[in-house]
Amino acid sequence: MSAHARRAIAQRQRQQQIQNILASNNHTMLIMNSAEFVDYIISVKMKQGYSRAQAVDWIDAQLKEYNSVSNK
Repeated sequence: MSAHARRAIAQRQRQQQIQNILASNNHTMLIMNSAEFVDYIISVKMKQGYSRAQAVDWIDAQLKEYNSVSNK
């Protein structure tokens, strides 16, 4: 198994763990770095029917909106 495949499997397992924790409504501290957070959001958006590009565009729009509000 290639290193890329192992990383992809580990990432999917991590995302599944995060989803299970959130779905079970546990009061657990969840720590993830920025890359994991973005991957998680993209995964959620793709499950909502977005393509990867649409999910990235959605994140960009959210960041632009946040930045425009925070600059006021």
